[in-house]
Amino acid sequence: MEHLIGREIVGIRWMTTGEQRGVGWSCVNPVPVLQLDDKTVLYPSRDYEGNGGGALFGAKPDGEFFIVAAAGEEVEDETTE
Repeated sequence: MEHLIGREIVGIRWMTTGEQRGVGWSCVNPVPVLQLDDKTVLYPSRDYEGNGGGALFGAKPDGEFFIVAAAGEEVEDETTE
């Protein structure tokens, strides 16, 4: 993972149908893609075997959790204090 250290996220988008098919996925769910400054792309998988795209979860510095939702909007966890 050292090749990721110091890289910057320059974009976030949804994986295209062609990209999903290229990794053998059925295009059922939208999959977020993080684009880095060196053209590397990162995207979540539902498991370690790569059996489909996954959701992208995160936590803000204040501890509030969120998910990148299918509509492209962050959905904040209302149960977090």
